[in-house]
Amino acid sequence: MNDLERLLHLRKMREARAARAAAQARNQYDAAAALRDNAARQLNGYEHDEAQREAHLHAALLEHRFSGDDLRAAADRALHSAAAREELTATLTAAEAAVSVAEQASLKASQEWRQSLRRREKLQVLFDDIFHRCRLRQESLTEAEAEDTPRIAGRSGP
Repeated sequence: MNDLERLLHLRKMREARAARAAAQARNQYDAAAALRDNAARQLNGYEHDEAQREAHLHAALLEHRFSGDDLRAAADRALHSAAAREELTATLTAAEAAVSVAEQASLKASQEWRQSLRRREKLQVLFDDIFHRCRLRQESLTEAEAEDTPRIAGRSGP
């Protein structure tokens, strides 16, 4: 009986460990998703700002308001914009990959936790069944002893 209790306790510990791993994997997934969403917002905002700058530059060029230095500065900004966009795109791609990996880890950890829970429940049923059988056997032995005691006492009388 003691071994079964210890086995049940170990199952509960494994279940708790699996639950913690599932929660940690979910937290990692949430962090990766937040990073991805932030990178997407930055990229969208950057592209919007870049589109506004291009429209402003186009309008200014049509009105001939820029000097050669202004055009060189605009070209430099465009190069920096392209580099920044590429960097944000790379960050977004990496964040999406991290989200995918974290999501798979979260799913796996959740499955392991559910399996651990099912195993512990099965073990608990087995433990309860064995405990019930032992209790019935003990009651049966106690009743048998109670029945045998008067007979034994009657035979060994004076």
